Amino acid sequence: MAHLVHNQELLERVRQEVLPAVRQDSIDEKYLLERCPQLEALVNETLRLTVTSSLARVVTETCVVGGKTLQKGNKIMVMYLAPLLVLLTNIFFAAPNT
Repeated sequence: MAHLVHNQELLERVRQEVLPAVRQDSIDEKYLLERCPQLEALVNETLRLTVTSSLARVVTETCVVGGKTLQKGNKIMVMYLAPLLVLLTNIFFAAPNT
């Protein structure tokens, strides 16, 4: 949600959109789910940018990665974070033979 704090225009649009759902002692969740597309887009984008998952892989040939030897046939778990991978693509793939 830090993205929201740094974008005052978006913050104000979402605030105005959800304001009718906020009552003195409760929040109308149905209203938020059905009538707040900006809020939904914000939540979806936040999840897209921040949720991590892992990938299981089998080592197809013995190799060294980061000073560690990975033996052929071993299973490894690779943590994956899409935005980080995009930002670091040039670092990882700039010189594949080094």
